[in-house]
Amino acid sequence: MFGNTVVFADTIGAATSPDIGMAADLAFEHDMVPALHLHHRGDESRPLSLIRAGLLAGIRQFDSSIGGLGGCPFAEGSGANLATETLVRHLDAWGFETDIDQRGLRAAEQLAFKLRHPPQTALSSDIVTVA
Repeated sequence: MFGNTVVFADTIGAATSPDIGMAADLAFEHDMVPALHLHHRGDESRPLSLIRAGLLAGIRQFDSSIGGLGGCPFAEGSGANLATETLVRHLDAWGFETDIDQRGLRAAEQLAFKLRHPPQTALSSDIVTVA
């Protein structure tokens, strides 16, 4: 009725490798497909180490965000999402195939950068008062 994938989200960046293994085991015990969604606070090495733990535990679905855009509006200080381009680069280096279109990924990354760093215009820095 609800599908067969369960997403384990580390919204505040507190998970450990044993936590990931336990979550994967629990999902597999109940014939569910485990997936991970990980946040970080500026250093992607922690979520990448948890991705690695997930891979070793049999997890093959990982949530990420182009350019690391996002975060969680419900958990203050949740940090950023793991950047898709970082995840794909590491998965490729570790010998996993992702079937991601690299050219499309680069275009999306450029768009995300522009969203994070909009160009400054005269209007954006002026204060306009309407009566």
